Parts: sequence; structure tokens; C-alpha cells
Amino acid sequence: MTSEIPRFEILGVLGAGAHGVVLLAQDYADAVNEPVALKVLRRFEESDAAPLERLRHEARILAWLTHPHIVQVHRLLEKDGLPIVVMEYVPGVSALELLGREPAGMPPAIAFEIARCAVLALRAAFETAGPDGQPLCSVHRDVKPANLLLASDGVLKVGDFGIATRAADALAPVSEGTFLGSPGYVAPERGRGAPEGTPVDVYALGATLYAMLTGRAPAQCWTAFKHRRMLDGALDQLAGTPVARDLIADLCSFDPVRRPTLDEVERRLVEALGVLGTPDLAAYAQPRVAAIRAERLERLESRQLLPDLAFLQDGGSVQDLEIDTPGPARGLALRPSRPPADLEARIAKLEAKNATARSLVSTLRALRGTRDPRAVSRGYALTEHADPRVAEAAWELLDAAC
Repeated sequence: MTSEIPRFEILGVLGAGAHGVVLLAQDYADAVNEPVALKVLRRFEESDAAPLERLRHEARILAWLTHPHIVQVHRLLEKDGLPIVVMEYVPGVSALELLGREPAGMPPAIAFEIARCAVLALRAAFETAGPDGQPLCSVHRDVKPANLLLASDGVLKVGDFGIATRAADALAPVSEGTFLGSPGYVAPERGRGAPEGTPVDVYALGATLYAMLTGRAPAQCWTAFKHRRMLDGALDQLAGTPVARDLIADLCSFDPVRRPTLDEVERRLVEALGVLGTPDLAAYAQPRVAAIRAERLERLESRQLLPDLAFLQDGGSVQDLEIDTPGPARGLALRPSRPPADLEARIAKLEAKNATARSLVSTLRALRGTRDPRAVSRGYALTEHADPRVAEAAWELLDAAC
């Protein structure tokens, strides 16, 4: 890639945190002409490589998962030593943001439908066959309202698989207290270093459903006695919705063996929706998502963009890292640019039979970076021009376009 043509155009900031930023961007090398989300980390000291590895890990898991309720990863890049995950842009907001506008909780049917969609995503992450033909057995390990994204059209997506793991890898116990997760949504056995499997996601989903219904997360408790007291008090808040109380009691059981499977959770959510009524998520989402996104944009625009991200809009080498996908890789395209206003006249100069070498070189350089197929095709033909100056300028045009 030429250093003169930027690969990305940053269109806005979708979110920012301690570890990095998620940007709305146009990827000029992407064959699909639509905005994407870029997940980019802050620069870390070399001694702290864990965030970088988690980002790479997340990309490799999600690139293999193609599911309507999972945020899709298109490609994994590296630029100036930092990995960049190019992801599907979800024009929506998180369940946590929705709760900010509904502090007493969502309507029960809405919360149950969001949970049902999340279960489908979690089951797909576990059951989808991986590159070796075996199920991925991927466990999310960080299910919470902030990682459930509701688009304005009512489609629910699960994101942030950054600390996901294969259940087979999680069979070995880990050191006590070394787990990653969010307080209130962490299954108690994880605090003891117990092996992790789908029950940890089932617990987190139960805690998430509770938060969506009441507006607050359950307390984090590690011992059976304290957990029982916590859960009893939490369930008292759901006395008016018995179907929710009974389900959450099972999902958040202290003993992982007593929690239902993902299939059973889906069945019970569907049964509950039969009682509560299946809601119109799109009708619920449209006004709320629009209002929250407007507030978010105003808030983020008041901040200064992280200063170490300017390199994204600079030129320079962008390396596509190889990741497995279940189907054809998302295509690369000729990189677009803002073509000159006199594009037609310049192409005519390239096609002129009596054009001088000097004129051809000048015109090729003026067209550098355009993706117009006529200019690129003519440039390709001129790479075999007898004058080496013309051939070099033609190669420069192709390098800038690809």
C-alpha cells in the first residue's frame, strides 16, 4: 500500500474505554462499500501483551462465527505493531444503555426476547464446527448487558468475545482469583478456579436477565451461604413476575450442575414469551436507539479522540493477518479515493495515441489512488511502456489503487 493514500477514513467514535476505542470508519480496501467498526487498542508496554492477545483471540473466534445474533468480524489487520479488528457495524446501543433510560427495568417481554436471542448466539458459539470440523465449544465468559447490542431494526447482537475460551481449554483449573469477567455476572465457581464451561454463560445470562428486569445487577458472592442470601433477596424483587423469578433462580444456581443447558434455557424463554407475549423488538428499539445514539454522539464528540490513533488515517503498511473463516474471505477492493474533477479529461490524455511520455507521467501521477476501472486498466497497460518513467508512474498508480 502506498504511504500517500490512507486506508481508513474515521467517521466517528462509537465508544472509548481504558483499553482502547471502537471507531466508525470506512475501510477503503474493503470490497463491500459500507461503514465498519474498528476495534483498536491503546498502545501498551511490551510487558503487558495480554490485551493484544485477547483482541487477536476475539477476532479469530468471531471470524469463524457467522450468525445473525453475533457481531461479525470481517478481518484482522495489523498496523504499526497494533492489531485492528475490522468488524460489522451495528447501528444500535447496548442493553446497558437502554437501562440508563429505564432505571426500573425493561418490560418483561422485551427482556425475555433479548435473552432468547442471546441464547441463540451463545449456543452457536459453542456448537458451530471450527476449522478442524469439530465444534468450537466457545464459552463467552463475559455475558452482561453492555455486551448485548440492540440495533434500531430490533436485531440483537452479542459482541465482545475478547475473553472467550474453548470449553476444552477451560477444563483445567485456573489459579484462584485469576479469572476475567464483570462483577455481578461472574459465576461463583470461577472465583474458586473451577473448570469453566457453558454453565458460566448460563449464570451470566441469568444475572443479565435480572438486571434487565430490575435495572441493577445482582451482588457478586463467592460462598454458598452468601450467594443464597443474595439470590433470595434478589428474587423477592421479581415476586410480581413468577416466570422470571423461577427461571433466574435456576440460571443463577450456585451449583453449576443444577443450571439448565442452553437448549433448556431457550425452551423456557420461549415458554415464558408464550405467557408474556412475543414483543416487537423493532418498535421498542427504534425511538430509544435513536435518542441514545444522539446523546452518545454529542458526548463522545466533546472528548478529544485518543491521540495515539492518528496513525490510522496516515498512510503506511497495513498487514492483513490470516484468520480462518467458514466461507470465502471478505473480498478486498481497489482502494477508492476522491478522484479529480477533470477525471474524464485525464483519462482521455492516457488514451491519446500521440501522448508524450512527459504527459503520460504527469497524468498518471495526477490519477494516483483513483479506483476508476478505466484509469486502472489503462495504467496496467502502460506498465509495459517503452519509457521507464511512464512504466514506473503506471506501477505507482496501481500500487496506490490496490
